[in-house]
Amino acid sequence: MLEAHAPHEAIQTWRGFFIHIATIVLGLIIAVGLEQTVEFFHHRHQRLELERQLREVLEDDTRVVAADTATLATFRAYLVDLQVAVDARRRGKTLPPVRPASERNSNRLTLPSLAPYEAAKDNGTIALLSTQQLRLFNRVALQRDLLKGVYANWFDDLAAIGAFKRRFDYAATGSGDLQVDLDVLSPGEVTEYQALIGTLMSRVDWLGLRLGIFGDQCRAILDGARDEKDLTRQ
Repeated sequence: MLEAHAPHEAIQTWRGFFIHIATIVLGLIIAVGLEQTVEFFHHRHQRLELERQLREVLEDDTRVVAADTATLATFRAYLVDLQVAVDARRRGKTLPPVRPASERNSNRLTLPSLAPYEAAKDNGTIALLSTQQLRLFNRVALQRDLLKGVYANWFDDLAAIGAFKRRFDYAATGSGDLQVDLDVLSPGEVTEYQALIGTLMSRVDWLGLRLGIFGDQCRAILDGARDEKDLTRQ
């Protein structure tokens, strides 16, 4: 920043005094203008970079949502097989085959990320976005928080049914295979097992719903959504 300095020679007249004051004022105006210009372009660069990062993470998240949705669909079909087998056991019918656990990756879900948004909130650069952009990303962040909670419950439900399986199979490793030898279960244990499967199926459905909402909002922003109404139309 430019600095004003006292004149080297003595000021002899009022005219010289006013010229000196005007020179100082002009110098300060130029200095402030230069500083503001540099700051403007710096902030502009930061905003453009943040917008680029946000767009990239939304694009990544749409791929994550698609992959998780496909995984959940396959896993739900596996749970249906388990329920059908349990129902057959309760009715005294021949147990139908259940597809191997190796055919689906029940535990390989990836929580979508909003890392650039969260980092921008921490360092204050989030304020560079427009009010409408902030509202849009606040909406998406809310949906991710809700999704995060469902993910946590999902793993809790997996742990619960895994613990049930280990009561009858001490060698179970928690690899994701939830099938239990129904012939060793008492009627009460069959009912308990069926309830655990049903709870996990409900969690899968709820998780799929949350993934869908989050993914729709990500795509809406990528497609040019301008306000919150554009998100709620999804």
